[in-house]
Amino acid sequence: MVRDPRAWGENRGLGSLVVAMRPKASPGDLERRINKLAIEQHAVARSDLLGLGLSPEAIRRRLAGERLIRLHQGVYSVGGAPPTRECRWSAAVLACGGGPGAALSHLSAAALWKLRPVDPVVIDVTVRRRNKRTRPGIRLHRPRVVEDREFTHRDGIPVTSVDRTLLDCASVLAQRPLERCSTRPSTWGSWTDRTW
Repeated sequence: MVRDPRAWGENRGLGSLVVAMRPKASPGDLERRINKLAIEQHAVARSDLLGLGLSPEAIRRRLAGERLIRLHQGVYSVGGAPPTRECRWSAAVLACGGGPGAALSHLSAAALWKLRPVDPVVIDVTVRRRNKRTRPGIRLHRPRVVEDREFTHRDGIPVTSVDRTLLDCASVLAQRPLERCSTRPSTWGSWTDRTW
């Protein structure tokens, strides 16, 4: 599977270098690229915006004018509409480092895979590295081992695989709700036809 570095946020920390190397874009072109990225991954990181050619001052102006809405430190939704649940899920992953090092997991991943209803209170994110920083509204999970095949994408959001999600849910759900997750016929077609 070829990974789009922007979708994984792999350009984090390179914003100033990328801005220095990128030719100046027209305002209309810049808007199209920002909107395209926001549609692809539901939320955008500050480093993504810098990488597209937006200056720190332009980011501040967009925040003041509510064209960007801060969801987490350095992570925003684009436009003035209230963030969707997919936007909040993506923003949580980006806030935890994005990229191949973080993915939606546990009950939140089960909701994305349509295995169970959405947990409206907190968003579960699994991180590969030992990240001790807590974030409001995000429950971090730090397993000792996470294999590459256990992280994938669904609808532009980095997420744990269905198998990993069920395993994670087994650690937090009672047996009955877990059985309902793994045997819901409506979910089988949504993930058995995917190539991991």
